[in-house]
Amino acid sequence: MAGVPRLGIYNGRAKDVSCAGDNITYEVALHDKTRCSIQCIPELSYFRGGQPPWYVEAAWEVEDDEILAVVTKQDVTGPRKDSDIKLTMDNGALSYVGTRLTWKQPPPEEDKLKVKKAEIELARLEAQAKEAALAAEKEELNEKQAKQQAEAQA
Repeated sequence: MAGVPRLGIYNGRAKDVSCAGDNITYEVALHDKTRCSIQCIPELSYFRGGQPPWYVEAAWEVEDDEILAVVTKQDVTGPRKDSDIKLTMDNGALSYVGTRLTWKQPPPEEDKLKVKKAEIELARLEAQAKEAALAAEKEELNEKQAKQQAEAQA
């Protein structure tokens, strides 16, 4: 068993896939321990006999010396949702449809500024909700107080 692959972006190039000049770059990004994306990037235009480009997102796990990726988000072309994609592991590299994919760089990180802004917006909305609840409670108490004063004077 080869173990768990290194997280990051792997890519490789297949030459003359369906005709001369139909070169395709395959890119696999292992984002974390369960999530990946796979894309097909052809050099030759689809209208000149090349393959159609596609991008899918998948959930992956290691089985023996293979990565089994189940498509969770499909593209217009390419593998369909819930279909299995098998990637073979071999000495730190991956292989997809006979193309060797080598590790190039670590996985892309989430945009930290975007995450922080979302957290701030969530905190602001929670504060507004608490403020509205307190205002409603204060109004209710004021009404009760006015009712009690009216009863005391009567």
